[in-house]
Amino acid sequence: NTDLINFAVMDPAILDKRASNWFLTRDRGQKAVGYARIYLDRQMDIEISEGHRFLYGGEKLVFVTTNTFYFAATNLTKVSGVDEWYCNVNVAAIEEWVKYNIDPGEFTDYDPINTNVIRAECIESFNSGKDIEDNAAFYGRLSKAVTVRNLINPMSIDTVLRDKKDFLIKDLYVSGFGSPEMQRDFI
Repeated sequence: NTDLINFAVMDPAILDKRASNWFLTRDRGQKAVGYARIYLDRQMDIEISEGHRFLYGGEKLVFVTTNTFYFAATNLTKVSGVDEWYCNVNVAAIEEWVKYNIDPGEFTDYDPINTNVIRAECIESFNSGKDIEDNAAFYGRLSKAVTVRNLINPMSIDTVLRDKKDFLIKDLYVSGFGSPEMQRDFI
């Protein structure tokens, strides 16, 4: 029972097994997703296979296409004022890390598509990437999770709300009977 005290050096898989006794699971993170805009120097049919790699920035962050995409020449969008056409393909990061939340800019490299592709860009910021919960954060939630799962006391309220993955809670304060926030002013 004392091994939980050593959470900082514990293998994450073992900590996950221990935490399962309290029906708590580690937040597995989320991959950043968005789209890559591919520019061609002429209007033509283009196919991009699933898993096609795009590299971004100095860290060479890797994004891959989520499906196979086919665009007929007539479905490409013309860039006004120049002889360029483009199409957008959905891409996802290969890992669940917040560092994959990238800003608009050119992809530094990509797997060859065909000789008419002149560049690929990220047009809109990716912001859905989320880190995998580390042992310290997981242990912090675990220490509050040693309670019942209903809304009857501050610790259980905190645990139930933070376990919901549908929304992000940065800070939570539970006030209740006898708390200063519960006092009413007499007018």
